[in-house]
Amino acid sequence: MWEWVYRTDWQAWATFGAGALNAFAIFLAARFASSKFDDWRKQRRSEKAELILEAFYEAEEALSQVRSPMSTAGEADRAREGIEEENPTRKQIIAQVGWNRMLDRSEKWQAIIDLLASARVVFGTEIYTALRNFLGARKRVEVALQMYTDIQNPIEFDRTMEADFWYIGAQNQNPPDRVSEDIESAKKQLEEALKPFID
Repeated sequence: MWEWVYRTDWQAWATFGAGALNAFAIFLAARFASSKFDDWRKQRRSEKAELILEAFYEAEEALSQVRSPMSTAGEADRAREGIEEENPTRKQIIAQVGWNRMLDRSEKWQAIIDLLASARVVFGTEIYTALRNFLGARKRVEVALQMYTDIQNPIEFDRTMEADFWYIGAQNQNPPDRVSEDIESAKKQLEEALKPFID
């Protein structure tokens, strides 16, 4: 009856048992590490989503300030100082006011540019593309300001440029406000994709 007890290699059983316990411990450690890694990834995505939306909202507000058709006397005086000609035209002053506003808010555009790579890595091309589209809208304002100063522009061309660098807010505006359309499209994409990640 006890014969199998004496013939059993208890050292082999102990080695097997220790190996099984080690394997189980490794499994538990890996499971715990995986869980912590997933938690870290979720936290990172949440923080990055919040950072991207915050930078976008600040840049959106900055661009709306640039596009305001109202300017102060101080802005006009500063614009005159930035123009080399002795008697600048009204169009040159308007464009220079816009340029000064763009330059004053350049850190807002740079914040978006700085987030492009990490947005693409963490969230993929959808967020990257939305941010690029916003920067494209900002570039459209910049180009419109550059082109507006040409005195020889036909009136229709000037109206198109004004629609790009000024925000009028009129429904069914003619020409359409392509800048606002691009910004709203980018905003919708960003909010739909990123808000679920924010706790």
